[in-house]
Amino acid sequence: MGVEIGYKLVVTVKDKNGKVVEKRKVKGNSFVSNFIKALYGLMYEDACSDVIELTDIYGNSKWYPALDYQTDPIFRVTAQEGEDKYGILYGTGTTPFSVDDYKLESPIPHGDADNQLHYYSTDLLAVEIKDNRVQYGIQRPAVNNGSVAINVTEIGLIAFDVTHYDELWFLIIRDVLDTAITVNPNQTITATYTIYTTF
Repeated sequence: MGVEIGYKLVVTVKDKNGKVVEKRKVKGNSFVSNFIKALYGLMYEDACSDVIELTDIYGNSKWYPALDYQTDPIFRVTAQEGEDKYGILYGTGTTPFSVDDYKLESPIPHGDADNQLHYYSTDLLAVEIKDNRVQYGIQRPAVNNGSVAINVTEIGLIAFDVTHYDELWFLIIRDVLDTAITVNPNQTITATYTIYTTF
């Protein structure tokens, strides 16, 4: 077997008492083209250079990495609680995956009203060597504090950068689920992406 770089996705729904009501292993679609373009940009020269154009979540072409200061975020996915522009996000879109996707079709906004999810932080899990893989996880829970069920049909991972032009949010993974995952009131959905390379 050759070397592989990929990811797996596990989605869990728990009730308000922490009992698992659904756990699903999702066959990931693929990284979108922004992912490889971003890696190329980071490896090409220095982080201040305008190396390659990415498509942001608004459909605009933006130079990358184009870093301005050493303390600016670059390729950041660790969104804080309440942040709904980057990190792991949930949505209700059903359009099939395309390698040229640059946003979730219908992202669910942060909030505590109907048809919103209360997003907690997106966290990185420790790097580990397991079997023939080197891997780490990216995880984010979100709770439905509204009074109606939410049917999640897409999940994505968006990165955040500050360039010397402006702020940049860009999609790197989008998965469209075969069937919706229902998050009832007071239930919490947690997606865990595990990015790995084999050896």
